[in-house]
Amino acid sequence: MSNNISQAILNKARVNKFVMVLNLPKKLMDKKMYSLNELQFSVQGTVFPEININSDNLAIFGQHMNIPNFTRQQYSDLNIKYVIDNQWLNYLSIYNWINIFNDEKESIFDINNDLNLSKQTISKKLQELVATQTIIAMDEYNNKILKLTYTDAFPVKLNSINFDYSKGDEISCDATFKFNQFYVDLY
Repeated sequence: MSNNISQAILNKARVNKFVMVLNLPKKLMDKKMYSLNELQFSVQGTVFPEININSDNLAIFGQHMNIPNFTRQQYSDLNIKYVIDNQWLNYLSIYNWINIFNDEKESIFDINNDLNLSKQTISKKLQELVATQTIIAMDEYNNKILKLTYTDAFPVKLNSINFDYSKGDEISCDATFKFNQFYVDLY
């Protein structure tokens, strides 16, 4: 019997099996704080969103028939647990991104009127606040296997950080994102 498995059979889990590529939104790039268009995160954990379509019940000729109604339910939030890099750039990126939506000092949106919002331009300007986010699943040889793409993503929560120097572990944090669409592709 031939065994064509190219992955180690005993490989059950690995901490750095996922990498997240976060494209920074235009408004964050406009602040000239970043020299890169995207950041890479070492993701320790995430949950793929649940994918559901709605169904309807059609009463016909004295019977009931279940049929799809061709709409997708809203996706649940994307929660990620990531390792904070040694310059804290990934943490500060999410922090500053949230700050665009609500300023930390004044507690209001768009304090400097950077967006010049009006009713005519609001949907166009909102595109400057969201970005595409990609999570890449890798095998134990660091080969890319699966690509998860989240469109129009934006952070809604940055969890607290628990510093515990007694363990000597890397510092990690959790963040929550909302998004509009979700695609899965094989590499």
